[in-house]
Amino acid sequence: MNLLMLTSIIILTYNKLDFTKQCIESIRKHTAKEDYELIIVDNHSTDETIEWLHTQENIKCVFNEDNVGFPKGCNQGIEIAKGNNILLLNNDVIVTKGWLTNLVKALYSNPLVGAVGPVTNSAAYYSTIGVSYNSLDGMHEFAEKFNQPDSSKWETRLKLIGFCMLIKKEAVDTIGMLDEQFSPGNFEDDDYSIRLRKAGYSLLLCKDTFIHHYGSVSWRENANEYSHILSNNEQKFMDKWGTNLQSYIIHFDLIDQLEFFEDQNLNILHIGCNSGGTLLELKNRFKNADLYGLESNTFEAQEAQSFAKVVSGNIELSINDYDDQFFDIIIVSKWEQIEYPEQLIKKINNKLKDNAVFLTSMFNISNYKIIYNILAGNNPVSVKCFSLQEIQNIFKEKGFLYKIDEISNSTSHPENQQLINNLCIISSNNRRNQFETYKYIVRANKSNSEMIQAITNLNENLQLEKSTFYINNQSPDKVISFIKSYYENSIEVLNTIAIINFQKEIHESIFPYLLAAYEIDSTHKDTIYNLAFILNAYEQNELAKSYLEPYISQDQEILELYNKIMNDLIVSRRELTFLVRRLENKIDFIDTRELLVSKIKSNVITENNILNIIENDIVNKEDVLNQIASICYENTLNDLVLPLLNYAFEINSNNDDTLFNLGYVLMSIGENDLALDYLNKINNKDKDVIAIIEEILGAIVNER
Repeated sequence: MNLLMLTSIIILTYNKLDFTKQCIESIRKHTAKEDYELIIVDNHSTDETIEWLHTQENIKCVFNEDNVGFPKGCNQGIEIAKGNNILLLNNDVIVTKGWLTNLVKALYSNPLVGAVGPVTNSAAYYSTIGVSYNSLDGMHEFAEKFNQPDSSKWETRLKLIGFCMLIKKEAVDTIGMLDEQFSPGNFEDDDYSIRLRKAGYSLLLCKDTFIHHYGSVSWRENANEYSHILSNNEQKFMDKWGTNLQSYIIHFDLIDQLEFFEDQNLNILHIGCNSGGTLLELKNRFKNADLYGLESNTFEAQEAQSFAKVVSGNIELSINDYDDQFFDIIIVSKWEQIEYPEQLIKKINNKLKDNAVFLTSMFNISNYKIIYNILAGNNPVSVKCFSLQEIQNIFKEKGFLYKIDEISNSTSHPENQQLINNLCIISSNNRRNQFETYKYIVRANKSNSEMIQAITNLNENLQLEKSTFYINNQSPDKVISFIKSYYENSIEVLNTIAIINFQKEIHESIFPYLLAAYEIDSTHKDTIYNLAFILNAYEQNELAKSYLEPYISQDQEILELYNKIMNDLIVSRRELTFLVRRLENKIDFIDTRELLVSKIKSNVITENNILNIIENDIVNKEDVLNQIASICYENTLNDLVLPLLNYAFEINSNNDDTLFNLGYVLMSIGENDLALDYLNKINNKDKDVIAIIEEILGAIVNER
């Protein structure tokens, strides 16, 4: 037995033999014998657990005469462990293929890693993932696919959950045993996580390793006792560390609003960062980010200082120490630490770079639960709350562009619904969402006042020259992104800019805005009409027609424009037919060529237009196709050359002019073998043809 690689698996039991059997059976099935020793500490079970354990081989057992609780029982197991790794495992767990190998790999990926844990179907602190299985066989199939070693899926965490926690024995020797004041259980794993980090170790959640967890089976039979123990141990934890578990919250509701690239260099500030759980998750997502924090709780700030630049003290004063326009992201999540919210938001605006993001969650003073507590004479809430109108006014006055998302309570209980209905009667049914919402998520950007003013002017038909000049001196992508993110009527704004540019004949700045509006909503009638109208003005009638066709039965204006475009297409086809026939009959050849080239360059004439007319209206099809292909080649309209010549070849594969033109064009683009194939098919090879063939043969020899 290799003690250096040996893992001592410590399991506490107290009744629930069926769960213990499943757990141990899964360990034996999915773990190599030489990789582990199994230690069972029984806390005076009264079912058949003790008798069954006596029948088992290769298990070290400790039989307690009393239930000494989880922390002390684990310590008893650690004292007799021989392995270099200690694994604390609940007996209501079923392990899976590859589980221990993956965890050990993560544990020894870096000398500073002190402990690791897997994800599961049921556990606390964001270690739960969604699963779809409904049987143990299905679970093992799921886990086998899931448990593929992948270091990119390891995330640094502030704490791990004790249902399955793999710890280096050297780390245990450094910080000592579990704190037995938390007996019979709960908060000992939170305490141990803090102690590991204070000793300089990091903790990894391994999202490449899944095991099944039934979850708290030992506590289910007496929920009241469990609640009492939980409350007592939480107080012990707070007395010991000066904080509670809320300080480890990860604000995924805010983080998930961010749309930066994972390799971007970002300066991120979290105001009210607690112990840094959110900052740590941001670092997991944005590897090149520099993390900053402000926190008034000294202990929590110290915890976060191990991986971020966190200042402890008065937040409203400390923010002044940062340079203006320094941060890409600022997050605020604890408004109760802020005495003057409006002043802080003004300062935040100064500290943000242009187009940076400000994210916050703000509790709603109008939530029905708060109103109920006020009516009942209770303390309504322990955190700072805001009304929707107050939030809107603050952000508008401080020069932010913002969006507000509502996060609602569950209101399915009849009493809750009745209270909300009554509140709507007293005020207005339009406020129902406000009564149901318990907090608002605000995503704001530092406003670009010049951009806002320019767009406002365009919408109100004011200072058009100045405003159009400003907008068109920005990149369309920048303007479009700005409009899409922060204007609820973004489609209308995009259409307005496009129409004004069309009126002022700023051609290159029309379609980017119209197509952006179309991308937002491809059924928006004004956008469709404007696209078709402007395309028609540029004689792009086929394309204009394609936008209108799905809607001609739904809108009278669209139908009228469609009919006009169809008439224009008829006229355009007549004009093109007239030009092509003049080519066929060699009438005003130079003028006809120039007019044809002009229409092709302006995209008035397409390949399909030409082929359609030649197919239906021209007698000498091969001759005209070769003529137009030659004209296009001479004028570098290369997209049409080969399609027209290939069509001529399909009509008659023995036409010497077609064969020569194909060979010459293919030679000019380096397709020598194919060019030679066409030229060799020419029946009457004159000196020009022979010369080109010899040139190609020479080039082929040189290539080889």
